[in-house]
Amino acid sequence: MDVTVDKGSNLEIEGQQGKTIEPVIVNGYDGFSGVHDNLLWTPSSGMITYTLHNKIIMENTRTRQQTVITESEVRLSTLAISPNEKMLAAAEGEPSRFGNAVIYLIDLTTNKVTNKITFFRHGVQSMAFSNCGRFLIAGSVPKENCLVVLDVNSGLVCEGGTVILREESINKIYINPFSEGDVDFVTIG
Repeated sequence: MDVTVDKGSNLEIEGQQGKTIEPVIVNGYDGFSGVHDNLLWTPSSGMITYTLHNKIIMENTRTRQQTVITESEVRLSTLAISPNEKMLAAAEGEPSRFGNAVIYLIDLTTNKVTNKITFFRHGVQSMAFSNCGRFLIAGSVPKENCLVVLDVNSGLVCEGGTVILREESINKIYINPFSEGDVDFVTIG
């Protein structure tokens, strides 16, 4: 069933008397080839965060106010938000002119980059924060085939936190939301 909602009107939810959905338009989402997991919804703040080429756009869905962060010179491929929603990780999907792909760690209270991690050479495919928020798990693009566990505070790879994959590639990293440990995840390739 196709539904058209005119601008300025609401859509009533069937069986939910008095509850409505207000249509909201998101501008500029970049979902083209090589870009994965680059759209985040944060229900507690009403923010949608997405990438558009080399820009990170954070949009308040209530006020439509946008904040744009431009640090990268190349296409950003993936985003991850910490469990406490105070840190955003944004990664490049290809090498920059300096010969590496950067992961930017951004403090969401100030919208400032706090760290630039330059471990990967070819690009980052997927990322996820650990449940405690102290670690960032990142998987490279297929050309590099590498998985690392990074310490968010130092930006360094944790001891024993590097896996080189021979033939497999990682498309998605999922954190176990029920784990009581620091780092418990599964990858899908």
